[in-house]
Formats: sequence, C-alpha cells, structure tokens
Amino acid sequence: MRPSRLSPLALAGLLLLSGCGTSPGSDADPSTSSPVTSSTASSSVAAPSPPVASPSEPAPAPSTLATLAPGPGHTGDTLPTDDPTAAEASCASVTAQQAQESALPQVPQFDDGERWAWDASTADTGGFSDCAQLSWITVGIQGATGSSPYQILLFHRGEFIGPATERAYGFAPRVQRIDDAAIQVTYRWAGRGETTAGASRTAVSVFRWNELRGAADRAGELPPT
Repeated sequence: MRPSRLSPLALAGLLLLSGCGTSPGSDADPSTSSPVTSSTASSSVAAPSPPVASPSEPAPAPSTLATLAPGPGHTGDTLPTDDPTAAEASCASVTAQQAQESALPQVPQFDDGERWAWDASTADTGGFSDCAQLSWITVGIQGATGSSPYQILLFHRGEFIGPATERAYGFAPRVQRIDDAAIQVTYRWAGRGETTAGASRTAVSVFRWNELRGAADRAGELPPT
C-alpha cells in the first residue's frame, strides 16, 4: 500500500498550528522565573535617622527673672541703725575744755553780797558730750569749801544752752545720765542741826531736752532757798 501524501494546503495548516504553540520564553511559569535584583532597590530605602537629642530648655533671660521682695523681719544688707555720718553731722566737734571756756563767761557769778568767780580749773567735765542731746559740766566757785555753791552748765550737742537753774546751790551735786536727752540731778543740803559734813537732806530734779522749745525742761524738787 502506498502512503498518502499531504497536500501543500494541509502542510501549510500544520505549520501554522505549530507556530501558535507555547514558546518557552513567553509563557514561562512565573513561579520558576529567577528573581530580578535591582541595584537601586537597596538605595531607595532610607536608612533610619539617628535619634536627635532635643535641645535643653534655655534659661530665662536675666530681665525676666522674678525678684522676691524681702519678707517680714528680713533685713538683707541694710546699713547699721546708727549712721556714723549722720551722727558726726549733729556733733559740735568741740572739746569739753573749749565748751567750758566758751560757756563760763556767760554764767553770772555767784553773789551772796560778795561776787565769787567760777573756778574753771576744778570743773568736772566728765558729763560733757558734743553729740548728746543733753550733757553737762559742773563748776564750783574759786576757793570753794564743802558747802560752797555749784552750778551745772547744760549743753545741747556741744552748744551751751544755759545753767540748769538760775540760782546756784551749795554742796557739789550728783549728776547721772538717764538717756541721751535727759539727766537726773541730786542736790544735797544740811538740815536743821546738821553739820556740813553730815548734810543728809536731798532733792531730786530731772532735766530733759525739749526739741520744740529748744531748751531743757525741769521736773522735780530743788533745795530750799
């Protein structure tokens, strides 16, 4: 038996069908394809940024800082109560000797029918102060005895303001300071039947500087005249 031949038309159809088959490159299984690596893949992923430390909170400017007012009883850097400058300004800057020499000529001499001059050489200047509101100098007459008269010269900040009393009294008085503006004077005299040495009677007066009057006020007792 002789084999059959394909006609040219049938052969062309077979070739056409074979050309429509699956090509290895176009219909490859995606699961078996080799992975594609990209040189830019890694560079496209940004590396994590290092942690940025938050800046410390700035300190407020000096002009914005609050200043606390001193509380009760707070003294801070306050100056001393006694201001040396003010004290010096209110002082006369004179010595006791200078004050005495200036004052004595203004004090009338003691006159009991005979005029007695005051003895500057025996004056007690221990109570004088050129800064105190009230100070004193005690002076007796020349040739004094135990019962001879004495006078108390008063000073305000070193300036003579006059004798303590208009009349001078016998026996040396005892003068004590009470405070810067006041003194206490204890006068002594002999009672009836007492001798000069045994004189025991006393009278006490207080002299205080009066700023309004510009003079010293006296309160208390004086010896009998």
